[in-house]
Amino acid sequence: MSPNSGGASGNAAATSTGGAATGGALTGGSTTGNAGGNGGGGSSSTGLSGGAGSVNANAGGATNTAGTAGSGGEGGSTSVPMGGSGGVTAAGAGGQSASGGSVGAAGQASQGGSTGVFTQCDDHADFNGRGRCPATGNVGAVFATQVLSATGVDTSLTAIFGSTNPPTDAACTVQQAGASCSVLSCPRNAATNPGGPSAGVVSAVADGASLMLAPSASGAYDTVHKAQRMWLMPKAGLTLSTAGADVSAVSEMFCGPPSLTLTAPAQAPGTTLSINRTSDLALLWSGSTVGQLEFVVYDETSAPSPIVEVRCFFDASANQGTVPMTALGQVSAGMHTVGSYLWVRKIGIGADGVCVELTGITTNLSAASNAPFNGAAMFQ
Repeated sequence: MSPNSGGASGNAAATSTGGAATGGALTGGSTTGNAGGNGGGGSSSTGLSGGAGSVNANAGGATNTAGTAGSGGEGGSTSVPMGGSGGVTAAGAGGQSASGGSVGAAGQASQGGSTGVFTQCDDHADFNGRGRCPATGNVGAVFATQVLSATGVDTSLTAIFGSTNPPTDAACTVQQAGASCSVLSCPRNAATNPGGPSAGVVSAVADGASLMLAPSASGAYDTVHKAQRMWLMPKAGLTLSTAGADVSAVSEMFCGPPSLTLTAPAQAPGTTLSINRTSDLALLWSGSTVGQLEFVVYDETSAPSPIVEVRCFFDASANQGTVPMTALGQVSAGMHTVGSYLWVRKIGIGADGVCVELTGITTNLSAASNAPFNGAAMFQ
């Protein structure tokens, strides 16, 4: 990781001890002894100064003099995950001179990381209709997604840039189902995100952890994962950034989304959740009034037919929503994956005027044992 990357938060720098500073010995001779050796350099963390060269005259030397002092060990740079901010290491001190010797040069100071503590924010951004780029024109999207499940957590980062919004659905057919839901039919084994203009390295930083993603030669962004929660509290700062390339750099910090708690359906996915495809499905939740709640169903069982995906978005502040049976009826009978997520989004506008949607997503919880609302459900 870069030692000089600024950001909202970062892990504390390590503090290794500087290298030993042993000067070279003088060799006796008929005239003048050799100079002392240079002091040892500081190590790659917090540098300590190098020591002076030692004076070690042998008997029989006519005019042995002190050797030159060892040069100072350089101040070591701190190496922290990208997104470190704040702290600066002190420069390594110069080596002290011996008799007749010179003073070693001071080491360089370098930018360090912060202590990696929780960074509080007061801006949850807003997904409620305002945080969207135009449907056409040069646009981009960056997604940091924190998926909670019964077996652990997976945080991922991906991005896509192009001329349609949303660019990720270009290969799918979309059918609207009521005011809040849509049914997507997408080809199986679809390629990863298509190539396009590059925005350089994309990064997500929160609570001292970071993810970085570089584009391919075609400008396509895959997905990078980390088995770690990157924001743990309702006001954890989340910074999403692009370094800039074909598309100008953008960077925005806002609050990582907090999880909502679904009170209906009362059962958590993966247990006894059953959904009737011939009736509307009522959703109730509590716990947050920011962003949008997404309810999603993945039907991948009808090979070789396309994958069917039902997506519904509701304003979190409404505390309720309805998935119509016209959407549920597109799902085949049987076990399918169900999930619920909270989205918050902020818009970044680069120097070139390109609009980039920066979105944080996290899994909602079920009122049943506070389990993640993410797993299998029976559709009847």
